[in-house]
Amino acid sequence: MLRQVAFLVAVAALAPAAAAEARPAALPDGGQLQRVSEHRSFGAQFIRYRQVVGGLPVLGSETVTTDGRRRGGDLLIEGVRRARRVPARATLSTPNAVRAARRSVRTTALRGPIVASKAILVTAAGPRAVWRVVVPSSQPLGSFEVLVDARNARILRVRDLLRRAFTASGQGSVFDTNPIVAQGSRTGLADAGDADSAALTALREEVTLARLDTTSPGCLEGRWAYVTLPSGEVCDNPDRDFRGFTRADDEFEAVMAYFHLDRAQEYIRSLGFTNVRADQQRVHADEVFLDEDDDPLPPGEQDNSF
Repeated sequence: MLRQVAFLVAVAALAPAAAAEARPAALPDGGQLQRVSEHRSFGAQFIRYRQVVGGLPVLGSETVTTDGRRRGGDLLIEGVRRARRVPARATLSTPNAVRAARRSVRTTALRGPIVASKAILVTAAGPRAVWRVVVPSSQPLGSFEVLVDARNARILRVRDLLRRAFTASGQGSVFDTNPIVAQGSRTGLADAGDADSAALTALREEVTLARLDTTSPGCLEGRWAYVTLPSGEVCDNPDRDFRGFTRADDEFEAVMAYFHLDRAQEYIRSLGFTNVRADQQRVHADEVFLDEDDDPLPPGEQDNSF
């Protein structure tokens, strides 16, 4: 734990200097912190680093800091993978690593060239040199990342990088932002028991519902959100056209939930943060709370914390 804390402190201390210079900065454990990318948003610079040991990148060791105006190293996420020593030298050649990777995924046809690079994988037994081989296969279809032990050709991990399910787009109507901000005042806007009004209906905006699951046609299920109603899934439209709902419809809240959750996650990821609730969020919109006689509770007694 103390070594981990030392690394995190080192990252925060080195962030401003590393942001200004492209060369790697030394770490207390003998490794290096190497800047690999940066992104600017709302006046802050988001800087991504990775740990390098013995000239090889450590898989899974990426770190992100922010470099705000007159401040550096404000925010930190992820960190070192405890590769505190150089692993045994790689002896497996590139062609042999590629052949081992191809055999492991049983590809018979490629969509593009295979890319192989050396890296370090941190395991329970310590760091080891590996070949990271990416196989863009068409038969079977996939972009397979294969980690091959760089000394004995053993396959350590296979992962398909191709996201094939969440590629469809749909259309929806939502409030973006909220009606009061969009109109500039509260004039003419009232809840009225979740009823429609001409003013509220006119303030909807048509948006694209991205990353929908192609295996669930017409449903609000996608890469980052899966939205249902008390009556079940929102799957009434096989054309993925959810623009007809107004705020009086329960489906309107479902579309709102999907759109804003999906966009928020994509924005977070655009800043370099790839592990902030990076899974599908389950949303149950418009729940009705019942009393002991199964009658709806009065609005003032409803629990709306969800």
